[in-house]
Amino acid sequence: MTEQFAMLNDETIIQEFRDTLGLHKTIIVTGDEGVGKITTSLNALRDVANIFFFGNPLDYRGHTRPGGYEQYLDHIRKLKPDLTIIATEKEMLALAPSLLTACRATLLVDEVYGRSDVQRAKLYKLTATEGVKTVVVTGCMKNLYSLTELVDAGLLLTGRSAIYIEGDYIRKVCRHLRPESFSTEK
Repeated sequence: MTEQFAMLNDETIIQEFRDTLGLHKTIIVTGDEGVGKITTSLNALRDVANIFFFGNPLDYRGHTRPGGYEQYLDHIRKLKPDLTIIATEKEMLALAPSLLTACRATLLVDEVYGRSDVQRAKLYKLTATEGVKTVVVTGCMKNLYSLTELVDAGLLLTGRSAIYIEGDYIRKVCRHLRPESFSTEK
């Protein structure tokens, strides 16, 4: 694949992301490890103000981030310097839905897997807040837990394309899947 084709393809995927988020309140971005879910999401949101990034020290399998969580957050900050990073449970639980509504926020949730029940309940409340758009990035849809019912659509990234997924289909599939119990075991 030539570099020119790859750049054109990236722009097509980013445009598909923007179009999907423009039509829906809550979307998921999913795909295999290494397809660029976070990078693509941040690139697609580069011109959007008031993005709140909900970090997660664990990936979709419960593994810690290579190089550590702080190094991961430093990488995220470089991709979109005006991002508001919510890095801890305490910061998340203190966040008022009214603040998000007032600033017309977009939430970028990095994985749901490995979060406590309290965090998942708070994410549900924030995602359900009127006027707040949400992008949930997950390596595996089965780990959406109760957020599944709030998802309007999704994008499955393959590395070379983005496949649009209807929200009804996501709910049907996730009903038959069960989230893995939390474990840091490999």
